[in-house]
Amino acid sequence: MCGAATLSFAQTANPSPDVPVAGTADQVFEEAKPVKPRIRRGSKIVRNTPQEPAMPIDGFQASSSVIELRRHLTRMAELEHIGQLAKQNKDVTLSARVNELLRLERKRYKYVVKRIKRYTQMKTQVGVP
Repeated sequence: MCGAATLSFAQTANPSPDVPVAGTADQVFEEAKPVKPRIRRGSKIVRNTPQEPAMPIDGFQASSSVIELRRHLTRMAELEHIGQLAKQNKDVTLSARVNELLRLERKRYKYVVKRIKRYTQMKTQVGVP
């Protein structure tokens, strides 16, 4: 009995080259799946600026309408810049797509502002069922 246990210990201590052995930690990390890029391939907009912190350093928290206005103006400026580049390169399909995206952004912003106004009205009305 003691010999069998010793034999099995010896086999596990010195495994034969035919037996697969789990890799080291470095090999495991090298074999990990690649991280997908966050920006869609072929996108004209590359947002490589860091995101704003959730709470500003000075302690002032911007209202939702200010945040939405900033988001809207940023998107509009980016799309208008892409539209100008499309006109310079005389790319008709890209300029048509940019115009459609501008229209959708205006529509999105109009809906968001309407929703924010409705929410603020509900907060100011007291006693109304």
